[in-house]
Amino acid sequence: MVGILVIYRFIRSRSSQWVLWSVGVYFLLRAAYALLSPGFIEPLTNDFRPVPEGPQKQQVLALARASAVENVEVVTSNASQQTRIPDAHVSGIGGWTRISVDDNTLDASSGAMLRAVVGRELGHFVLHHDEWLVLTDTALMCLGFVFVAFVTRLVLQRWGPQLGISGVGDIAGLPVFWGAFLLWGGVSLPLTNAISRFFEHQADLYSLELAHEPHGLAEFMIHASDNARLKPTALEYALFYTHPSDADRIQTAMEWRAAHNLTN
Repeated sequence: MVGILVIYRFIRSRSSQWVLWSVGVYFLLRAAYALLSPGFIEPLTNDFRPVPEGPQKQQVLALARASAVENVEVVTSNASQQTRIPDAHVSGIGGWTRISVDDNTLDASSGAMLRAVVGRELGHFVLHHDEWLVLTDTALMCLGFVFVAFVTRLVLQRWGPQLGISGVGDIAGLPVFWGAFLLWGGVSLPLTNAISRFFEHQADLYSLELAHEPHGLAEFMIHASDNARLKPTALEYALFYTHPSDADRIQTAMEWRAAHNLTN
C-alpha cells in the first residue's frame, strides 16, 4: 500500500510519465524485498538456530560443495509451528550463504528426501531464480501499469464527473486505481504462475542432477500431496498452481530415474 501511495504521488506530479516512474518504484521495492528478506524479514516470523553437527548437516554441506557454494551457514527454523509440509531455503549475499532447513524436514525426512529438498533449493540459488523473478515481475508490472492507466482513464472518462472525480490525479480516484491494479493481478495470474512453474521445474531437475535422489523427490511430493490436487484441471492449474502438480513432479523424477538407468 505504501508503494501505491508513492506511485500516486508520481501520477499527480508527472501525469504524462507516471507509468515509467511507477515501474522504477516497483523494481526498487521488489529488489529491496528480495535483498532484505533473508536477513531481516524472515527472522521476524522464524526462529533460526544452527543445525547440530551430525550426518544431516554433513549431507547438506556436501550438496553445497558440489554446487560450488562456499561459506555456508546451515540453520533450521521452527516452521513446524506454521506448516507440516517439509521445505528448505537457500539465500545469500556478498559471499555468505545460509541454508535453512525446516525443523519438520529434519525430523520427518529420510536422507533421500532431505537431499532432494535441499538440492532443489540450491537449484533456485545457483540458477539465480530470485534475481530472475525480480526482473520478470517488473516486466509484468510494466504491462500492468499500462493496463491500469488505460482502465483508470476509461472509467474516469465515463463515470468521473458523476463520482465527483476531476481526473486520474485526483486522490478521490484512488479506489478506481486500486481496483484496476487488483484486476491486473487477476488477469496476469496465469502468466505469473506459468513463470513460477518454469523455475520450479528447473529446480527439480537441478536437484535430480545434483543429489541423484528421484525417490527422495517423489517422497517429498507424497508428503505435499494433500496440499493440492494431484491432477488439477487446466483452469485450476493456470489460476492456482505456482508449482508443477505433484503428479507431474513425481513423473519427472521417475522419467529421470529411467533415463539414467538407476535401479534403486
